[in-house]
Amino acid sequence: MANVFAATGNQAKTFGIAWIALEISNSQLWVGLSLGATALPIVVLSLLSGAIVDRLPRRRIILLSYIVLSGLLFLTVYLIVSDSLQIWHLPIVSLGAGTVFTFLRPAQEVYIVESVKRNQILTANSLKALSDDVGEMVAPALGGIMIIRYGAESPFALAVVGYLIATALILTTRSSPTSSKPGVKTSLAKEIREGIGYAVSNRLVLALLVIAATAVFGTAVIPLLPVYGRDVLGAGPSGYGLLAASLAAGFLAGSILMTALGDLNRKALWFLVTAAIWDICAVAFGFSRIFPLSVIILFIMGVGGSMFVTLLITLIQQLTAHEMRGRVLSLYQIAFSAMPVGFIVGGALAQAISNEFALIFGALMGTPVILVLFVRMPSLRSL
Repeated sequence: MANVFAATGNQAKTFGIAWIALEISNSQLWVGLSLGATALPIVVLSLLSGAIVDRLPRRRIILLSYIVLSGLLFLTVYLIVSDSLQIWHLPIVSLGAGTVFTFLRPAQEVYIVESVKRNQILTANSLKALSDDVGEMVAPALGGIMIIRYGAESPFALAVVGYLIATALILTTRSSPTSSKPGVKTSLAKEIREGIGYAVSNRLVLALLVIAATAVFGTAVIPLLPVYGRDVLGAGPSGYGLLAASLAAGFLAGSILMTALGDLNRKALWFLVTAAIWDICAVAFGFSRIFPLSVIILFIMGVGGSMFVTLLITLIQQLTAHEMRGRVLSLYQIAFSAMPVGFIVGGALAQAISNEFALIFGALMGTPVILVLFVRMPSLRSL
């Protein structure tokens, strides 16, 4: 349940930053930069965070992360209400949030694996994604209405409430175990090197990390949602909210489907197909000029994206040794959760060339790469 409220907070934050960046700057590039600044601390600190997650109780990390995010977003509300917010503040907010997420996300993923049996990992990931998607669908649906009624600060206020409730719920849970062996002390630098060496030497894990890295360019659609909502489709903030909510609803439906299907066979084939669904829909959305059609396309896109991410993280978790999970998942975070890089690239390409070109480029960096690895690696096809 904490995931529902935390996801609501995260999506409300993203929704609010995207809209207010467009309103202040009227620039797709600034929208991409404001969202994409999250990537910098992820790239710089993830190796350190993985080693720390392998040492400390995951519950403690998750709890502290929610508290810090609440404070950061409360400060954002204050800046907007006091009419002190400037465009350069938004990338700073994203930098702060990205620093917190660098430690939060691998802690959450490791905790999932420790809490269930091996054959239940896919179902557990699907349930987590399901709870996340409920929050991510609620936030944009409320966000558009709240901006109209209460002002640009309201999505950030919603985010603060979401994280505070998540904090209260986490306080009711038990602490998770650490992976460190009693009496064994090694340096963080050595543990980081061991994690990198392990990932590089494991060809399947390395291939999955490459897939995650190239998939980030497919997220170019995210900073373009307010552009399509306001300018291309002429639907305003409520239309933007509906577009974002439709994508989130697709993620929710994909999570429900994954939960219902259980532990799938041929997981690699499934994530190839679901990656193709995301990329094809992204291009179709780029050329759509009919609002209801765009809503439907985003829903289908969300279904494919949800299934793809769940399958990918499950395979990485299953193929990684227990004592290395925090560090390998930190590499996954660099590769995939650095998706704001895709925001920046997408916003820049849309500004310099066109919205449609940005979405085509993102699609070409996704499914074709997976297909090449799928053909060249029999061990990947057999997963």
